[in-house]
Amino acid sequence: MLEDDVDRALSGADGRHTPHLLDEALGWHSRFMRTGSMLSQQP
Repeated sequence: MLEDDVDRALSGADGRHTPHLLDEALGWHSRFMRTGSMLSQQP
């Protein structure tokens, strides 16, 4: 699972110093902009 995250971050890094998956890391912010809530839906 962690290797998958690293591979996905590296594939989008395009030679940058530190690869990140910002959409996933800051998903709460995107969710707030979309829905008005930072809370994810609980199963």
